Amino acid sequence: MYSYYKNWDWEDAAGNFAAWLVVSGLAIAATIIWVLVSEIARIYYRRAFAPTATATILWLAAGALSLLWLASGLLLVNHGSSASGAYLAVWSLFVFVIVIEAADYRERQADVQGAEEINLDDVLTDWATA
Repeated sequence: MYSYYKNWDWEDAAGNFAAWLVVSGLAIAATIIWVLVSEIARIYYRRAFAPTATATILWLAAGALSLLWLASGLLLVNHGSSASGAYLAVWSLFVFVIVIEAADYRERQADVQGAEEINLDDVLTDWATA
């Protein structure tokens, strides 16, 4: 470490920078994982427990992700195919997120189209009669 009692050493500075870089990378990765998991939980909480086609799509996507992660885990155990397992795990997560976001987008569009238009007169007349 740098101290007033010894000369500045570039190895200490490089070590401090590497430690800062690792800690920053871990913080960024943890933030991305937190956002991803909270978004998936929000979508499943709002959409997956109703008897709709979107719920079926969401549960099929979760099942497919589980099976693909099982397959990628089996590929990761074998030393010769570990890169293929890593690619399969990452790409399956990517496709899973795209599928559930598309299902949520489709449901949000249906929610917007099904909502009735509320204007100011409707709101004020309710207050005037109370």
